[in-house]
Amino acid sequence: MVTCPSCGEENPEHARFCLACGAALIAPEQRRKERKYATALFADLVGSTTLAEREDPEVVQSVVGRAFDRLAEEIGRYEGLLEKFMGDAVLAVFGVPRAHEDDAERCESASRPERCSSTRSALVALATGCSRATP
Repeated sequence: MVTCPSCGEENPEHARFCLACGAALIAPEQRRKERKYATALFADLVGSTTLAEREDPEVVQSVVGRAFDRLAEEIGRYEGLLEKFMGDAVLAVFGVPRAHEDDAERCESASRPERCSSTRSALVALATGCSRATP
């Protein structure tokens, strides 16, 4: 007989859940901690401040919006995870939740300026790094 850790009820050996309260009788397997590697992409639109100073807000919003749409499309194409948009910048992660052997290359390919630029004034500056986290 197996005793329920929640209510103390005796249960048959083959039971996985308590027959009285429904609590799990088998302890969940300990997950092995593993190191996962990710590549972060921070893309900033070069010249957006100057553009905002000389153009109407609607024009700036249109230019930035088109650049963000194009960059989001490329990030998705290379299986990156788009984390957030911040002002005139984008943060994306490659290798999360599913890692690939070539995540750094995918990040670089997604961020190539010739693929991401929607206009001549919106260029992408690339900064990548390795983030190590243990779940």
